Amino acid sequence: MTKVYISLGTNLGNKEFNLKYAIEQVAQSVGTITNQSSVYSSAPWGFSSTHTFYNQVIELETTQTALEVITLLLKVETAMGRNRKGTIYTDRIIDLDVLFYGNEVIESKLLTVPHPKLHLRNFILEPLLEIIPTYVHPTLHLTIEQLFQKSEDKITAYKK
Repeated sequence: MTKVYISLGTNLGNKEFNLKYAIEQVAQSVGTITNQSSVYSSAPWGFSSTHTFYNQVIELETTQTALEVITLLLKVETAMGRNRKGTIYTDRIIDLDVLFYGNEVIESKLLTVPHPKLHLRNFILEPLLEIIPTYVHPTLHLTIEQLFQKSEDKITAYKK
């Protein structure tokens, strides 16, 4: 079994429902959820929108490979109505990202782990801080708590 950390984000529709439904779908297809953060609210990161985001991080255990995990997450996104177009940040019904896959470092066309921007985003760091503050980032060699303390992100994530 491998411990995997996944971030969930939504800023369209019924945001609480979107998170709960996505978590149910991930639990059915990817693995057993062993922990989850509170839900956090924040302004969009990287683009302007009038829609605030709800974000959450889940911990799960799985026998799936990292590439199987991301493939299943993309299927959940598609089933929920997400259409990934290019690399431009936009409003979205759901966004599922693999943050950590065990302590592995993976760089492929489909997946980069650890997530390359997680240390720049308070809306990811705050939920991680809640559930794994002492986890050491496999490439930055700092704990989540240290990454949060060093964060220069000006966007605050508020616990719902």
